[in-house]
Amino acid sequence: MSMEFRRNAQVLINWHRIGLLRPLIDAVIYRILHSSIFLLLVVPFGQSYGTCPCKYTPALLIEAVDGDTVWFLVEGEEIRVQFA
Repeated sequence: MSMEFRRNAQVLINWHRIGLLRPLIDAVIYRILHSSIFLLLVVPFGQSYGTCPCKYTPALLIEAVDGDTVWFLVEGEEIRVQFA
């Protein structure tokens, strides 16, 4: 048996193994592509992701009158808040 024949036979055997694994390889590639597309479509781009555009005003609780009413101090002004 010549060396060239052995090399060609080895290459053919390896291609046969790849053929047996082809459905598995295709499934993995399919999942990777779908995951990538999902991430590109769902995850928004830009700096605003994960930040809140809201502004919060600090408030100090002065007194809890009862279960539904409290007084807060907001920017130097007393405000009564009633919960429904």
